[in-house]
Amino acid sequence: MIYFDKTTQEDILRRFVPLLKPDGLLFAGHSENFSNLVREFSLRGQTVYALSKDKA
Repeated sequence: MIYFDKTTQEDILRRFVPLLKPDGLLFAGHSENFSNLVREFSLRGQTVYALSKDKA
């Protein structure tokens, strides 16, 4: 994902929203940082993002 522009990264991440259960986890590489891109996900660990329960 680091090779895509921010708009494309947001689009890709939003495609995961309907696919994950509430509080579902998305594992990313250590170079990835989605914290400021998509509000539906929150950082749970160094490279783990959780889908917000109210967004699923």
